[in-house]
Amino acid sequence: MFVTTHDVAVYEKFMLVAVELDDVEDIGEDELWDAVEENDWIIAQNKPTVLVYVDSNDDINYYGDEDLVDAAAEVPYDEIVWSQQITLEWLEEGDEEE
Repeated sequence: MFVTTHDVAVYEKFMLVAVELDDVEDIGEDELWDAVEENDWIIAQNKPTVLVYVDSNDDINYYGDEDLVDAAAEVPYDEIVWSQQITLEWLEEGDEEE
C-alpha cells in the first residue's frame, strides 16, 4: 500500500484538490477523482470537488464536473488558499483489500 497527500481549498460551492502530475500520469484523473470523492473528510464537507494540477508545460489543468471546472478556473491559481490536507491510500499489485 502507498499513500498520496493532497492540499484542499474549500470554497462556498466546491473544493479544489491539488494533485501532482506524477500521480495523474501513474494513477489517472478518473481514479484520483473517484478516490477523492470517497475520502471521509471530503464526504463530510458535502461539496463537490475539482482536481487541479500543473502539467509539464506549466499549464493549470482541472478535472471534475464541467460547470465546476469553469468556476474553479476563475480562481487565480496563485491565489488559491490551501487550508486543509487529505491523504489517500492506494493498493499496490499484490495487496489484499481489507
